[in-house]
Order: sequence, then C-alpha cells, then structure tokens
Amino acid sequence: MSNQNTNYHTSLERISSEVDPVLRKIQRINRRIDVKSGRIPHLITLLFKDMKKLLKIFKGIKNVNITAIPVIGSILSGFFTGILTEWPIYLKGLFVLGVLVVLFALLVPSYLKRMLIFNDPAFHLPSYKKQRKQEYDLISYAVENDISYAGLYDYVTGVLTKQENVSQTITVVTEQYNRDKAELKQENQLLKKQIAVKTNEWKQIIEEFNEEAMDMDIIQRYLIELLADVNVILFRIANGVYDITDLRFISGFTIYEELGKKELKKIYDVGTTGASPETIHVDNQKYKDYSVVAVSKGKLKEPKTNQPRNNYNIISYRMKLGVDGKKAWIMNFHMYDDINRKGWYLLRNSDIINNEEIFRLFHALSLIFYQQKEGGVRNVNRPSRKEGSFARN
Repeated sequence: MSNQNTNYHTSLERISSEVDPVLRKIQRINRRIDVKSGRIPHLITLLFKDMKKLLKIFKGIKNVNITAIPVIGSILSGFFTGILTEWPIYLKGLFVLGVLVVLFALLVPSYLKRMLIFNDPAFHLPSYKKQRKQEYDLISYAVENDISYAGLYDYVTGVLTKQENVSQTITVVTEQYNRDKAELKQENQLLKKQIAVKTNEWKQIIEEFNEEAMDMDIIQRYLIELLADVNVILFRIANGVYDITDLRFISGFTIYEELGKKELKKIYDVGTTGASPETIHVDNQKYKDYSVVAVSKGKLKEPKTNQPRNNYNIISYRMKLGVDGKKAWIMNFHMYDDINRKGWYLLRNSDIINNEEIFRLFHALSLIFYQQKEGGVRNVNRPSRKEGSFARN
C-alpha cells in the first residue's frame, strides 16, 4: 500500500512538471481583459505583426540578381521591368496589394494551426476552447479555478509526511469531515434561528401595518361622521336653533366656568349622570386629582385626562372666551374607552390624527355659542325666523 502511494506521489510530481507550465500559461491568458477577443481580430493582429518579416523578404528578393537565373530569370526580369516602367502607379499598387493578399491567404492556414498550439506565440485561447473543446474540458476546472498539480503534489506530500499510513490519513480526513459537518450544522442552526427571528419581525411588522391600516379605515369613517355632525351644527347655527347640547356628537360632557382663580362653577351638564359637583374649589384636596382643576390652576393649553374609575376617563380642555379672552370655560368629555371607540380615536389616540384640531373645533363651536348667547355671533348677519330659515339639501 505504501509503494502504491509513493508511485502516485511520484506520478503527481512528473505530471506537475509537464502540465503545470501549460496550465499557468493558459491561466494567465484567461485572466487577461482581452481574453474574449475573436479569432478573426486575433488573426489580423498576427498578420500585421509579421508584416515586417514579409517586408524583409521583399527586400531580400529585391537584392537578388534575378537575371542570373536561367530562362525564368530573364522572364521575371522582363516582367518586373515592365511593371516598374510601363504600368501606372495605381496598377503597381494593386499588384503589390494583390501579392500581399495572396501571401496572407497562403499564411492563414498556418496561423490558424499555430493558434491551437500551447507554446506558440500565436496561441489563442478562445479558438482553442472552441476548436478543441474536449481537450479544454479536461483542464477547464483547473484553469478557471487557478488549480495546479504542484499544489496537489504539495498537499499530498504534507499528508504523506505527517501520516504513517493510509489508515491514519483516513482518520485525519474523517475527523476534519466531522468537524466541518459539526460546524456546518451549527451554522445551519444559527441561520435557522436568524431566519426565525427575521420571520417573526416581518410578521410583527405586517401585523402592525394591518392594524394601522385598520385604524386608518376606522378613523376615516369617524372623520366622515364628524364632518357630517359639524355640517348639521352649521345648518342649525344658520337656522338660529343652535344650542350647547348640539356639541354632544362625540361624548357626554360638562362645562365649568372659572370664577376668579379659586372657584369653578358647572354651567352645563349634557349626557352624563349628573354626579359632577356644581362648584369646585381648586385648593380643596378633595378635588386635587381632578383634571378640570389641573388645567384651571395651570392655565394649560393642552388637554388633561384623569381616570376616576377603571376604563372611565374625563378629558378636560380649557377654552378662553369673550372679546378680551378673560373668561374661560373648561369642557370635560366623559367617556368609556372600550364603549366609545369614536371618542377614543378622536380625543385620546394621537398616533394617526392630530387631536389638537378636534379640541380647537370644540373651542370654536363653544365660542360661537357663547357669542350667540351674549348677543349674536359677530360678523354674521343672520336673518330672522320671519325672513326664512336655512335647511340642508
């Protein structure tokens, strides 16, 4: 068994010395940028490179005393003399061109043959690949992957040097295979985990997108309803029947008026249980957690929410009224989040729409009611009921 290995080893060394030079040359050619040039351009390039040789031949022929050749010499001498003296210049040029074409035509088969010889300067790899495909297929893997028999020889040398026999070599290869297999298995498991994580992330993104799209549809429907409610109120204003109760299109509410800095008085209670205190002293500890007290004491411009019981919210919003803006009302929206989803989307959830504009709408409608109550809406010429009324189409 050892002798057989040694013979293989020696054979590899011999093959390396004979084949590797050819492989290296073909690999170098294969790496060049112009390796895909066609056969015809390559052939023309070779012909022009050898033009100098042809010119030297012509010069050599010119220096030969043709007349010294019996019979043929005198004929050729007379022929060339006629060309040089009697033929026009263009005929001379055509004659020379024709001679060159004939010479090139005679040389083409020789060049085509040389283009398939490894060690010939005229060797052309694309032509070899095409004309001798079966031969090239035997070495194509080595050429395209820069493999040499010398490398294989060195590898086998290292294996034979380190191992005492074939069984030990098999052991080494088997152990390496098992290690590679274990690493590959570990990498596959890691990849599966990464894929699972990414899949879950994408599922979560898709679910969030679907939820957001659903929220958008819901909000769009609520906004359409809101627009319809506001249109009704505008017609009621135009027809002179607008009342504070018309503001109950999102939820029930209470309105407190600030009396100085310390006292709040309930002036309207629409659609609630009526349990809200009639008067609130802002410094009374009994009311310290009330949102209406927080917005009043802090003169807050943004709404404030408190939850007196589970899932039940009161949202308080302070509004300045009157020409001088010294009077202030605090509107409190009373609602259950799980029941009044319209109120939750329009007044509580600011992820998609700007709730500030909804509160500004209530401020504007409250201001109209207040000015109407105090003596008519400014800048609005409202006809009397006798002159007719406005109605929706």
